[in-house]
Amino acid sequence: MSKGCAFLMDMGTGKTITTIAVAGALNGKHKVKNLLVVSPKSIVTVWQQEFEKFADFPYQLAVLDGTGNKKADTIRYMVGTGLQVIVVNYESCWRLEDELMRWKPDMIVCDESSKIKNPQAKCSKALHKLGKVSEYNLILTGTPITNSPLDFFSQYKFLDETIFGSSFYAFRSKYAILGGFQNHQIVGYKNLQELVEKAHGIAYRIKLDEAVELPEFVEEMRPVELEKKAQQIYADPGISGTRAERRPDFLRMIEDCRQGKIQKVLVKSISRFARNTVDALNYIRELKDLNISVYFENENIDTLTPGGEVLLTILAAMAEQESRTMSTNIKWAYRKRFESGEVILNTGLMLGYTKVGKDEEGHAVYEINEEEAEIVRRIYREYTSGATLSRIAKRLEADGIQTKLGKQEWCVSVIRSILTNEKYTGCAILGKTFKPDVLTKYRQKNTGQAPMFYTEGTHPAIIDKELFELAKDEMQRRRDTKAEAVGNTRFSSKYPFSGLLICHSCGHKYRRHTRKVGEKKRVPAWACAYKVNNGKGSCESHHINETVIEQTYLAAIRRMVEDADEIIALVRESTQLAMEPENAAAIAATEQEIVEVQEAVLKLHKEKQAQIVSSAEYNRQMSQYKERMQTLESKMSELQTAGNRYSKVEKWLEVFAEHTKNSETVNEIDGIMVKALVDHIIIKDTSMEIHFKCGATIEQDYVK
Repeated sequence: MSKGCAFLMDMGTGKTITTIAVAGALNGKHKVKNLLVVSPKSIVTVWQQEFEKFADFPYQLAVLDGTGNKKADTIRYMVGTGLQVIVVNYESCWRLEDELMRWKPDMIVCDESSKIKNPQAKCSKALHKLGKVSEYNLILTGTPITNSPLDFFSQYKFLDETIFGSSFYAFRSKYAILGGFQNHQIVGYKNLQELVEKAHGIAYRIKLDEAVELPEFVEEMRPVELEKKAQQIYADPGISGTRAERRPDFLRMIEDCRQGKIQKVLVKSISRFARNTVDALNYIRELKDLNISVYFENENIDTLTPGGEVLLTILAAMAEQESRTMSTNIKWAYRKRFESGEVILNTGLMLGYTKVGKDEEGHAVYEINEEEAEIVRRIYREYTSGATLSRIAKRLEADGIQTKLGKQEWCVSVIRSILTNEKYTGCAILGKTFKPDVLTKYRQKNTGQAPMFYTEGTHPAIIDKELFELAKDEMQRRRDTKAEAVGNTRFSSKYPFSGLLICHSCGHKYRRHTRKVGEKKRVPAWACAYKVNNGKGSCESHHINETVIEQTYLAAIRRMVEDADEIIALVRESTQLAMEPENAAAIAATEQEIVEVQEAVLKLHKEKQAQIVSSAEYNRQMSQYKERMQTLESKMSELQTAGNRYSKVEKWLEVFAEHTKNSETVNEIDGIMVKALVDHIIIKDTSMEIHFKCGATIEQDYVK
């Protein structure tokens, strides 16, 4: 049986009175003598009022305030008959940790326990220690999760560390998916069902709508005749009240006030006037300067009366908090949908899908629109075969293919968004963007500030994952090409060998140009871009005619075709051998080693703080751990890329096998096929070294 319990109860459902009743019952059974209540500073006195109102048993209560010495003295003198109760705020709790430890509380209550969700915070660490020595621990909160499911850990470590263990790193490894820079960022969550079951195993959950019976809503209409001058209604239905600039009728009313058309403003409630404290006060003060009062019916406040503005400030803040609560609830709802893997596709803007209804659980069901899906597949095929984004757009326009919105013109940004949208693989990354706060209406890219979730098989796939990864890698390769470019050189797919030829002398790309042969004839040729820009003395390479490159490439391809079956078998075998060490098991084992090293580092740090190890020993061990961590991270990176490597080679084998079936392909240059098969070609003095995407290399003497 656990020593801890969580009262996950909404505001207004009786957390405090229930806690007082539990403490009184345990005191009556002589199981609890000393009760420590830790709460936010703003509500410490509420506990004193609640005990006076509800406790029907002998008790003595002290709220710790004043100087540190005064608080310590109060703790020492808390002895006597009946239940001894100390109420302290979170900030003072960790400062009085030693005194509270000597007082030996039998029961500890953490009110609004999300205050200790950070396991590294001082108050959290103090309560973890105090929680170990007490007999009973209790947390009170309606929102145990405010940022992520990992918020459970610190609160439950205080309750009973046997639930989730004592190591946050082991907890994170079990329930979070790590990725991003050096695999240290949380990109999603896993085993959430197990997490919830464990958390609820010692929890008591009550929602407000389950505990409070409200009377039925009755709407009564009373017709009133107004004179024409008074027949003005200012209303902004269905839009947010957090920003005044988005409320045209509200601004019209303020302007009429400035022009002297209005003497008094009647408002149903403060939340109808504004849910932004700053806006509310600015406009009310402006109206007050104009000697115009604002009367709030529900709150019975007139802003021109004494004390009206003070009370209004409090209520405006409450209205803003209401918006925050509503926003939090909406975020929670979306997060729950993300956790359950529910995906919403914007079929109005996204090519390839049609919404056909909902399933038995109310989730949207999508099917593939084959006519549109073929456009998506075509874009991926052309891009991975070497076509630029602008060239793909021009080809689509030339063929009369329209966008999802029915436009004839294709933008490069639309093509790029299709190539980077993982939803075409039947999977989805949920939570890519987030809102910083309730008052901010624009969304920002999520780089770790909010949870993200990865789901698979949520809807039919239009392309396979291998093709998506191939397009992703090709996009990165082109970025790298741009970064390494000479002068204004950029990635091009205009010619079959664009972007593929590399100078063996200086390592820069070759550029196509025309050179004069004889008196009038000009022929296409390729030369080192660095030499073209910087003069003959900058590089020892020579130009080479395009016909020579083409004939040499075809000769190399003919050599490969002659041994095609053997090459395909060897490449496939070598790739499978590279994947042999059970990738999934190896990744899991490496993850566990990383967790163990992290825990060892944490332990060493604690020993250093406790002066158990010397500075020299600390530095020596830390250096070893750092070296070990770098090795493990490098190993993890290799394991994670091995699967992608295998997929790329499989794709290359398919293209090469198709290439060898057609005898015409070895007698003429096919630009698309060249881009699909070749990674790069090194131009030497007497030969070309062709590097294929599968990893194979062949050197061919020039054919002139």
